[in-house]
Amino acid sequence: MWKWVCWVWLHWYVALRAEASVLAGHPDARARVDAARSVVVGNPVATAQLDRAQALLDDDLTRQLAAARAFDAAGCRYQSARTLLLARSGHAAAGTAALADLGLAPVAVG
Repeated sequence: MWKWVCWVWLHWYVALRAEASVLAGHPDARARVDAARSVVVGNPVATAQLDRAQALLDDDLTRQLAAARAFDAAGCRYQSARTLLLARSGHAAAGTAALADLGLAPVAVG
């Protein structure tokens, strides 16, 4: 059981670390996203998080929106809304509305 629990948490750890690296502008961000891919295979939410991180790193709006759809498909409405906020380019209003639908206050994206 312990090995399984560690394995699942490892998905979240590497995905979060990779995305945080991208958001912080860490010089190893790309390598961390790439390395995390093989760890999260089979986990659609962690994969969507890495897809979002990669899209942010590459400034790829199409892939950011695809990540939002992947979060929606996985039932992760907050993460989908957050992705829309990060995508900006006119999508922030939809992200803010989605957060409001969840009962959450809008946030400033800077």
